[in-house]
Amino acid sequence: MCQYCAGISLDDRPSVYQWAQHLEGRPLAFLDTETSGLDAHAEVVEIALVDLNGHALFHSLVRPQQALPPQAVSIHGITREMLDEAPTLAVLWPSLMALFAFHEIIIYNAVYDLRVLAYSAGKHGLSLPGGLRTHCLMRQFATYAGHKRTDGTYVYQKLRAACATFGLPQGTHRAVADAESARLLFLALQAEGKTRLREEVER
Repeated sequence: MCQYCAGISLDDRPSVYQWAQHLEGRPLAFLDTETSGLDAHAEVVEIALVDLNGHALFHSLVRPQQALPPQAVSIHGITREMLDEAPTLAVLWPSLMALFAFHEIIIYNAVYDLRVLAYSAGKHGLSLPGGLRTHCLMRQFATYAGHKRTDGTYVYQKLRAACATFGLPQGTHRAVADAESARLLFLALQAEGKTRLREEVER
């Protein structure tokens, strides 16, 4: 255990189950993006939305305005040549926003993906609309895993580590595969929550 960790607490795990159950029956979509980097000026280079049944609602490479650094290519394998003929985010925006308006969007690391998406949109004079219904799966899984820092906050886990907890496919740093991994992780949390609730009722 690292020097900043206080231990493991599963006291808040029921809140994760409740969150997952609360979303049952709602129109959900799982979003993932690949980007041109990790800094504040990173742009979206690939985006995917997968529905609750695993169908790809939306998938496209996205041509950024900036150069694509080698460090980013080494992570997701998307090269500048692959993006030269890709549409810009401005072209994709109406279709993407129509899906955002209809679905509640679940994202593993929502803060990062939404920030990059907003920054990328801003470069085209666009902006994310208010009232988006988004959920951070990374935050929920951190609560589920229960690894607490000394300040009482939960330690965030990478998507691959979260999926490994349930023996799920761990994604490939491509948008569709990682959105699918997030979907399966959500379903695993939801299924476990149902099991625990049934056990409570039967006691």
